[in-house]
Amino acid sequence: MPDGQVNRKVAELSRDQLNSRLPLYAIADECIEGQGIYLHPDWLLYLIENHGIVRRWVLWNWLGYMQRCNPTVPNLAAKLLPETKRLTLSTDRSLFASVMNSLSPGHRLRRCIYSQEALQPDAFELDHFVPWAFVAHNRIWNLVPTTSEVNSEKSNRVPDRKYVGALAEYHFEFCLSAKRVLTNSEWERRNRRTHCRRLAFAAVRSFI
Repeated sequence: MPDGQVNRKVAELSRDQLNSRLPLYAIADECIEGQGIYLHPDWLLYLIENHGIVRRWVLWNWLGYMQRCNPTVPNLAAKLLPETKRLTLSTDRSLFASVMNSLSPGHRLRRCIYSQEALQPDAFELDHFVPWAFVAHNRIWNLVPTTSEVNSEKSNRVPDRKYVGALAEYHFEFCLSAKRVLTNSEWERRNRRTHCRRLAFAAVRSFI
């Protein structure tokens, strides 16, 4: 049966069985005031009383459908249902600043991996190596200090692959330095939150 006939039949059945089968909706025609979709009064009351449950059920199934259609897109839930405000990077900035403060001014961890410019512990930006718009998280393996100028110029662009090795090397050495700077309790707490011991390996795996 052609789609046009199917659509007309669905509309017809929805109207004919509105009071017997109690469908969720009927396709409005000249017998119902107005045009468009007519919700059955009983269903309308149910949807109003159970809006929160129904909404979550719809979102859950929508998310499942979108994940099946976009299998290579990471963290799809955070993109479809974003938080009202992005989480602050203040805690992560504090960790990077503490590590940088413990090192000599010329140390490689105090240089931007993109421009090789020197960084000051009290004046740097944290860049999402893979743009936040793609990963939708602030996991520390994807963060790297840089200058405000480089951070602005890079914006939401994915960096050249030549910087992947530099990122992995940076985080490998960063973990070793962080272990020396943090107390045992701080180290364990950050491990639970960021899996710091596996940062360098995570960074490499993400680009293989």
